[in-house]
Amino acid sequence: MLTNSKRKNVAFLGAGSIANKVAPMLKQARFHPYAVGSLNHAKEFAFRHGFEKFYTNYEKLLEDKNIDLVYINTPHSLHYEHIKICLENYKNVLCEKSFTLNFKQAKELYRISKD
Repeated sequence: MLTNSKRKNVAFLGAGSIANKVAPMLKQARFHPYAVGSLNHAKEFAFRHGFEKFYTNYEKLLEDKNIDLVYINTPHSLHYEHIKICLENYKNVLCEKSFTLNFKQAKELYRISKD
């Protein structure tokens, strides 16, 4: 659970066009741009938006114990898979819409999050 006494480190999984619009709002919302994971643009995105770390491997990103929240900004067809791996790595998740492609996927993610 996030507390007010510690800095909230946000990671971006994906560095697409919407992420470029969301990243500048982090500081206004009192979140810290901590890490970004992108298969192709991680380093450039991190530098442009002031993220401390970058990863070119999503699994390595999710192993980082300093991440409080993962914002998922990947194609909609990958949201289920990416939310699932975040939850399996005990990460809080914020996902742009749509977060799944169907009810079955949504139900499965809900079950994982409850567990």
